[in-house]
Amino acid sequence: MHAIPALRPDWAILHVHEADAEGNARIYGPRYFDVEMTRAAKGVIVTAEEIVPPGRMAEEPELTAVPGFMVAAVAHAPGGAGPCSCHPAYGVDEAGIRRYMELSRTAEGLAEYLDSADRASAPDAAGS
Repeated sequence: MHAIPALRPDWAILHVHEADAEGNARIYGPRYFDVEMTRAAKGVIVTAEEIVPPGRMAEEPELTAVPGFMVAAVAHAPGGAGPCSCHPAYGVDEAGIRRYMELSRTAEGLAEYLDSADRASAPDAAGS
């Protein structure tokens, strides 16, 4: 028998379909290990496709995957799982994955990828 110490990351950062301002979060597609990561981590940051109004989570509390008391911060980030998927909202951007894999081979390439992703998601001059 071998004992392996438990993983205890400082942060779990996960992207969800819906969250409220208190950090209560719902995952409508596959959860994989997202919920387990929130339980293991010292702190949790949630990014969400949609920030829902107060009280929405109370309408169907059984759908809440991550309770707000575990969450340190919430950010509205439509498309935030990209280039990966946020099923059923959107699928994998295969070209985006290939671009990431190519550029992330070096620190400079990764910086270029992240910079271009920041610019692509930034609001235009009209504020949209």
